[in-house]
Amino acid sequence: MKNLSLILNLVLAVAVGVLFWLHFKGGKGTEATKHINFGDKNMRIAYVDVEKIDSSYKYITDKRSIMEKEVEASRNSLASTEQLLTAAQTKLQEDAYNLENNANISMTDKYNKQKELQARYEKFQQDYAVYQQRKDVMERELDAKIQNFNKAMMQSLDNNIKKYNLDQKYDYILTKQQMLLANDSLDITEDILNMLNQEYLDSK
Repeated sequence: MKNLSLILNLVLAVAVGVLFWLHFKGGKGTEATKHINFGDKNMRIAYVDVEKIDSSYKYITDKRSIMEKEVEASRNSLASTEQLLTAAQTKLQEDAYNLENNANISMTDKYNKQKELQARYEKFQQDYAVYQQRKDVMERELDAKIQNFNKAMMQSLDNNIKKYNLDQKYDYILTKQQMLLANDSLDITEDILNMLNQEYLDSK
């Protein structure tokens, strides 16, 4: 269950705070737009608070909720099977110990009991192998879903920021988390968030 628990943690920690430093070259904006003067060039810069997008972008919150439920269902299913296997293993160990220390059993009965225990042990090994394969498949499927989720999320962010910048023409759009200090007037998070959520609602 360790790997599945790790994947669950990854799902819960899915965030948009990845390499979000998107460079958009463009002409000078209007006087009302945000800009910083670097020497003789007005560099137009804005930033996005990715933590706010991570918590308020409906696509992320909806998808995360779905994946959390899928992970929980997988964990419960595997845990149930694991409990049965653990109980079977414990019973095998107890029966083998009792048989080995039973001084009142005949050699013939002991031989037959040992054959029975061997058959049960082989069945246990087969059941455990099936369980392990099922667990591995679940982990791979979940990992693929997470990868697809991240890819679709970043594609949506990239498309919307580029669309937004067609009119705004910023030279740089950074993340708030990349900067030690940022002027609130450079924050375009709400604009981007509104575009993202509107696109998601339209797609539904």
